[in-house]
Amino acid sequence: MRYSDVVHFEPIESVKQLRAGSSQDQAAEDVRSYVISESMREVLTEVVIPQLRLDNPDVDHKGLLLVATYGTGKTHLMSAIAGVAEHAELAPLLTNPVAASEAARIAGGFKVIRVEIGAVRMGLRDLLAKELQRGLTGIGVTYEFPPLDQVVSNKDCLADMMAAFQAAYPDHGLLLVVDELLDYLRTRRDTELILDLGFLREMGEFCQSSWFRIIAGVQEMLWDNPRFALAQDEIRRVRERFQQFRISREDVAFVVQQRLLRKDDAQKGQIREHLQRFAPGFESMAADLPRFVELFPVHPSYLRTFEGLTIVEKRRVLETLSAAMRGLLDKEVPTDEPGLVCFDEYRTDLEADPSNRVILEVKEVLDRGRVLRERVSHGLKNKTDVGPALRIVDALTVHRLTTDDLNAPIGLTPEELRDDLCLLPPGTPELDPSFIASTIETIVGEIRLAVSGQFLSVNEANGQVYIDLKKTVDYEQQVEERAATLDEDALDSAYYKALERVLEVNDDPYVSGYRIWRYELPWAAHRVTRLGYLFMGAPNERSTAQPPRDFYVYFLQPYSGHAFDDEHRPDEVFLRLVNPDEVFTRALRRYAGAVQKAVETTTQHRAAFEQRRDLHLSEMVEWLRRHMATNVSVRYLGQERTFGQWLGAAAGARRSVKDQVDTIAAQLLAEHFEQRYPDYPRFSVDVTHANLGAVVTASLQSIARRRETMLGKAGLEALQLVDIEGAITADGPYARHLQAQLEEAAGKAVNRQALLVERDLGVPTWGPWHLEPGWLVVVAAALVYLGKAELGLPSGTIGATQLERLADTPLGELEKLTHVVPPAGLDLARLRRIATLVGAIPGEIHENLDPQVVVKLITQAEQLYSDASDAKTLILEAPRLWGEELFDDPAHRISRLDALVAAVAEVRSRTTAGKMRNVALSDDAITRAEEGKKELNRVRDLRASFEKLNPVVTYLTQAEDVLGDRDPNASEAEALRARLRTAIRGEQVDKTLAASVNRDAQRLRDQYRKLAVAYHEHDRLDGAGDAAKQALVHSSTWLDLGLLSQVSIIPEGKFASLEARLATIGTCKTFTPGSFDKAFICPDCKYRPTLTAGPTARASVDVARAQAEQMRLEFLSALRDSLAEEELRTGIPFLPPPIRSEVQDFIATGAIPSGLTEAFVAAANQLLQRFRIVKVDRDGLWSQVVAQATSLTPDELVQRFTQWLDREVIAGEDRTRVRIVPVEGAEE
Repeated sequence: MRYSDVVHFEPIESVKQLRAGSSQDQAAEDVRSYVISESMREVLTEVVIPQLRLDNPDVDHKGLLLVATYGTGKTHLMSAIAGVAEHAELAPLLTNPVAASEAARIAGGFKVIRVEIGAVRMGLRDLLAKELQRGLTGIGVTYEFPPLDQVVSNKDCLADMMAAFQAAYPDHGLLLVVDELLDYLRTRRDTELILDLGFLREMGEFCQSSWFRIIAGVQEMLWDNPRFALAQDEIRRVRERFQQFRISREDVAFVVQQRLLRKDDAQKGQIREHLQRFAPGFESMAADLPRFVELFPVHPSYLRTFEGLTIVEKRRVLETLSAAMRGLLDKEVPTDEPGLVCFDEYRTDLEADPSNRVILEVKEVLDRGRVLRERVSHGLKNKTDVGPALRIVDALTVHRLTTDDLNAPIGLTPEELRDDLCLLPPGTPELDPSFIASTIETIVGEIRLAVSGQFLSVNEANGQVYIDLKKTVDYEQQVEERAATLDEDALDSAYYKALERVLEVNDDPYVSGYRIWRYELPWAAHRVTRLGYLFMGAPNERSTAQPPRDFYVYFLQPYSGHAFDDEHRPDEVFLRLVNPDEVFTRALRRYAGAVQKAVETTTQHRAAFEQRRDLHLSEMVEWLRRHMATNVSVRYLGQERTFGQWLGAAAGARRSVKDQVDTIAAQLLAEHFEQRYPDYPRFSVDVTHANLGAVVTASLQSIARRRETMLGKAGLEALQLVDIEGAITADGPYARHLQAQLEEAAGKAVNRQALLVERDLGVPTWGPWHLEPGWLVVVAAALVYLGKAELGLPSGTIGATQLERLADTPLGELEKLTHVVPPAGLDLARLRRIATLVGAIPGEIHENLDPQVVVKLITQAEQLYSDASDAKTLILEAPRLWGEELFDDPAHRISRLDALVAAVAEVRSRTTAGKMRNVALSDDAITRAEEGKKELNRVRDLRASFEKLNPVVTYLTQAEDVLGDRDPNASEAEALRARLRTAIRGEQVDKTLAASVNRDAQRLRDQYRKLAVAYHEHDRLDGAGDAAKQALVHSSTWLDLGLLSQVSIIPEGKFASLEARLATIGTCKTFTPGSFDKAFICPDCKYRPTLTAGPTARASVDVARAQAEQMRLEFLSALRDSLAEEELRTGIPFLPPPIRSEVQDFIATGAIPSGLTEAFVAAANQLLQRFRIVKVDRDGLWSQVVAQATSLTPDELVQRFTQWLDREVIAGEDRTRVRIVPVEGAEE
């Protein structure tokens, strides 16, 4: 079976030229021969055709950019689109019926101008303008673009061009098709490029508002091209006005299977039968056999790889496949392999094209591939593997060109080489994918051996093999060779280096020249850490670590195996690597070898070996993290288990290997810690060597400043220095122990030597619990606070008043404490006098000052301080009572209070028994404070009197102000004021007199209240009175008076005066006698009580009603008499008929039948002003208006009549007084 038997081969070897499509025959051929895939159909119907249509103004029309690589049919597609757009009869020729149907919307709707841009220097604007002018001339349209230096906007030029075009072709659009745009733009300088892109953007924008369309073809996306990096802003704006579409790999594959390699069903059956024999050996073929059949003999990965070769521009996939197929047609399809054209064959085409060697990157890759091929051809030991090896090299060469970074460690795995090349090494016994991949991996190893590791590398992370352009020296091989010469000590050293990384050991060793580090382990039961040593070695080196510490953790040598005796000490834990596998050993040897090579090599190659050193170190570290549980044993007190077994039985952190080691070691050593530190405090926070100082400081601050923090609380609670209420106490075992030491000293100081002992050389501790010196300072500070001790430091003695300084002292200074001493004696007489001053019980003051008594003193002092401060504030406010200052001589009184404030401030600052012992108050200061307390009591009495009297006195003061000289109680009020002055001006307030004044003031207020109620009832209307007032205001009498007052003969102001008098009568509908209980001014109507003569408010309303009725009768009588005069009666006939009869009836009877109205008043005023009667001749009217005019428009007639009326009739008079009477043959 030959290849020609299973494929209908139609080669694609010619290069399309866009301008050839100007011929209708060639355009028809391009439309008929372009194969449209389903994905291309979607692009055409959903992107291209909607953008080209002229009948969808709602679409945001843009320019079109076709992106496709060389040789994939870009020019062919643009020619087909242009052909259909220009010739309606070509649309049915499209190979996809759906696309053909949709294309009918644009078919024949355009005149097309085709442009192929060559190697030119002309700017894009001038170039396309010239081509447009040439194309328009060819279709009979004359238009010339103005020079660029005379243009403000190119869109205006395009609009003028389209106006000229549509004058000749009103039903057509203009389509500009441009090919090879990218090649042209890449030759432009940066400043030229900005102008070119600007014009391209303007053309895209112009599409939106016109029947102009543009399609441009480019080999790759403009947006991502690094050549245009300096013009990114302009590129972005072009992108916004162009719609991009592309020819995808699927489109090319469809062309290949439908045209280049077309097959009928019988041929597909033959191919399927052939490939099914090999499918079990290749996973990709088995998973997608129909695609392999459709593309046979081209491997699907050929097209995928071809698409990735962006660095090789002119690769022409269809032409390349055509040439490959031409060489296969007469050959037999092999029976021992699939016989596919795979992408490794493209290396030959790359080598054969000299233009590719101009690209430096491509040349470098091809040169490396050529070297590899030569080495493989002559250096491979197994000659049967040369063929597959060469294919692997060719495939890796081609694949190297598909990566953006040619130095990236990206390549192909043995599985990918197997499937993408359908590679069957000779002698493969079975079609097993795993076996084939393993065989290929072996061949890759042979290749690397043959080339001594040059130019070929394996990414250890994912197994990908790749061309390594920089690998001119086989560093890995040199590392392997050096590793083979290393002794066991070097391997141990390499293992320990990995352990340092795993255990997060970053500090320098504690002992120079040894792998010994100071180490901390958590003591979980007490939430503290213990200090010890981490050894990478055996106990033989234990004595080198000084001073002795709490524990020793050893990681024993796994390879050299130095002998030692396990003495089963409770402070020693041993860890040993057991049975490491080949993966770890290989990485360890490579690491050790790379370390030695980095030391031994020259500077030129050192970085490469260091890179491999770090790589293999990371491999070891990762292995240890995964295998510690099974490949590390742990031994304690002679008992040995695996790391995982110990860890499973321990409680603690497991996040990292270090956490796991710490958890196991801490669990094993916990009992040892309990024995070494009996009854050690248990903390509620983690206390480490690093934060010990912070916790001690926080604890001291909590004592000195009584400011609770989490750390401070944790420290004090662990040392049992606070009671359940949070108060400092000395009842805990640690404080009692220190008090016992003080008692044994019989009043003398307990020195440092008696307090601290060195159980381990150079490590001082306190008490049977072996507490750190910092905790001794905290316990001593609590006793200082309670007044039970004083603490000695090199900087001086700390008493209760210096505790603040202690809280600010660094831990290093605190640990240098020199002694603890009992406090000095107590001044009982002074403290008892102070207790009396602040209001505490003096008898509670004893030599052993009770902390509870101190609390009482402070509490009383706080209250007294607050009261005295408030009293000072009150004096400064200078309150007045009935016009008198409440406090005379305020400066003297404040001075006395200041002495009291200063004294109690000193007392309240002594917040502990220790501080209270040293209260700094002299006898004189206490005496002055006692005088100040007397003044405070006087202020308290004055304030009490003020608070009782002020409300009633305020009322009386207001009543005096309102009544003024007409106050009937003035003499009584003045006498009462004098008595009040006497009551408050003495050295002490006369409380009896003040109470008497208060009673008399209350009585006087009642008198004023009764007076206010009487005055209010006289001068204000209540609810009923206000209703009567409103009834009058809304009565017919009142309304008639309002109308009659508008008649000209009625006296002006008479009714207005009555209205004003009524308005002045006030109303207070919510008033009750209790309204004057709190103030002498009515809270509702703001009435200020005043003695008023005359009638009450209610009587005044009744008077106003009677006056209104009388006034109405008088106004009507006067109007009737005036209208009855003969002279005025002559004007009655000229009134409107309804009003005329009303007036006549009023004159006759004195009554108005329908009531008084505004119309009646207006008529009366007209009669009183007299009418002007104008008589007009009926015949003369027409002759005067029309005159000699032969004809008039309606508007002219209206104008002449209006002019005659104003001139002859109204003659400047008030129009309302003129009446026109038509007569026969008479004049006015």
